[in-house]
Amino acid sequence: MSIATKDQRRAQTAWRLVNLRGQADGVTYRALSKGFPALVHACGVCQALSFAAAKPRYRGYLEDLAQVVGAASVCELLQKGREAALADYLQLTREVMRAAMWLARYAEALHGGGD
Repeated sequence: MSIATKDQRRAQTAWRLVNLRGQADGVTYRALSKGFPALVHACGVCQALSFAAAKPRYRGYLEDLAQVVGAASVCELLQKGREAALADYLQLTREVMRAAMWLARYAEALHGGGD
């Protein structure tokens, strides 16, 4: 029996989810995954999640992000962002950034332009 770290579990989940994306879907997904961490950094996790939830093109990305973070759904992730106390909000921000990092890495690796 092996024990996986949180980061290993995030990486495994992100790999599985990004790998399911088709190549046509992957190009848009890659662009979204590269830009989302900057959005979180600039606006904060609550505003970034709310902005992304309002855009249909972010739907698949947010579903994957929620799974990597460990939320049951995008709605639950949004609720956590809105209602979290300060310490929990900061922890959620770290979790979202780590999950977004793995999604971006694998999107680039699997759907990169071949550079």
